[in-house]
Amino acid sequence: MNVNGQRLITLLGAFFGVVLCQHSSSAATIRHDQTASLYLDLAAQADFAPVGKFVNSWGYSGNATLIAPDWVLTAAHVLTAASGGTFTLNGTAYASAQMVVNPGWNGNAFNGYDFALVRLSTQVLGVTPAALYVGSAEVGQVGTYVGHGFTGTGFTGWSALDNQKRAFHNLIDGNFGNPAMLLGSDFDNPNSA
Repeated sequence: MNVNGQRLITLLGAFFGVVLCQHSSSAATIRHDQTASLYLDLAAQADFAPVGKFVNSWGYSGNATLIAPDWVLTAAHVLTAASGGTFTLNGTAYASAQMVVNPGWNGNAFNGYDFALVRLSTQVLGVTPAALYVGSAEVGQVGTYVGHGFTGTGFTGWSALDNQKRAFHNLIDGNFGNPAMLLGSDFDNPNSA
């Protein structure tokens, strides 16, 4: 996939990571028959550099993606009851200056409005922001999911919180009966025909 395509998938993956997981950090369930380094190495690729972690003023955390030098996209539920927060990218922390929650957010992550913007007090230098995905034919495509937080295998479920940045590829299957604006993936058996 070309670099622009990777950046588009990065934003898509980060958006799924922050929107679909309501835990204090997103979870990445990995395959038991693959080494953990595959997921860490994929996340470390330059195309996924804009994906960082946002921790709000009371310690609740989630993924966030740099979309402009001083703006990040995160989940609205991460900002609930917060007075501020910190975006961390490549070990550098950036304080929030403004938080803008989608006006359609009603506390239900499955209503399709669980996203927010955070303006940073200083610009992030040396990292190219993710490009806005403007496509509309996601179902059946392979998406790249990137995030921090819990991990585990398909046998154990998510069980360990290590906050390492991981990434994985999966087929975008559809909306699973949710509103059309939410997409998802299930866990496909790689040995199936």
